[in-house]
Amino acid sequence: MPERRAMAPKNYTFTCIECKQSKMLVLEENDVRRWNKGEKIQEVFPQLTLSDRELMISNICGDCFDEMFADEQGKTDGVEP
Repeated sequence: MPERRAMAPKNYTFTCIECKQSKMLVLEENDVRRWNKGEKIQEVFPQLTLSDRELMISNICGDCFDEMFADEQGKTDGVEP
């Protein structure tokens, strides 16, 4: 039976579509495949921050995401606090 070799981590670059800043993440290729096949990102990459996972999903960095939804912070069901 052929021996399985562990895949080395690979650099992946994600760019925010709002501010155009890029961030490089070092990820296991196997994990990227699992995510691309439909596994939940938080289960495949629990070591990443919420901002990093959001950047991977939506191509929007944490700062831009926060700025986009700043008006909604603190609101519950459309009612001002």
